[in-house]
Amino acid sequence: IGPVRKIRATRVGAGKPEPAVIVSVTSNNNFLGSGGGMWGGGGANAYTNVSEYVIPYIEEHYNVSTDPMNRAWAGLSMGSSNTQGMINANAPLFGWYGCFSLGNSVTATNPDLAKTHILFGDGTADFGALSEAQITAVQTICDNGGFARFERVTGRPVVNSSCPRVPPW
Repeated sequence: IGPVRKIRATRVGAGKPEPAVIVSVTSNNNFLGSGGGMWGGGGANAYTNVSEYVIPYIEEHYNVSTDPMNRAWAGLSMGSSNTQGMINANAPLFGWYGCFSLGNSVTATNPDLAKTHILFGDGTADFGALSEAQITAVQTICDNGGFARFERVTGRPVVNSSCPRVPPW
């Protein structure tokens, strides 16, 4: 728990993950789209901005992989809603997604979900916790060939996905 730069510096200093480029918006009001928030009221421009401007800029200016399986997008609360909007817009743009708190609005029948990995998570007392129907939808993603998993903050899976293809997180 703490600021991303401190967590990342500590992990890299300990030799845990490889170095990475992290791009973050500063708040829900600093969105990547236009008018009315990231996904509503014209916010579909967020996908265009990320796919046509942000990613190409990073790939041009930094020594990063161009393979989507080496990219991740995650969000908490409203950021989770933004993340799920990105998944619905073009799931294969990122190889890994984290949707933390704020339910599940991912279209479970989207065939592109087989090209990415999604981790849904919430807390036991989370007002944005997934409903039973939303948890079932996570399993539906897996049943349809996608890669998805759901866990509560306790670390014990509420739905132990029958997806043998889902790697440990």
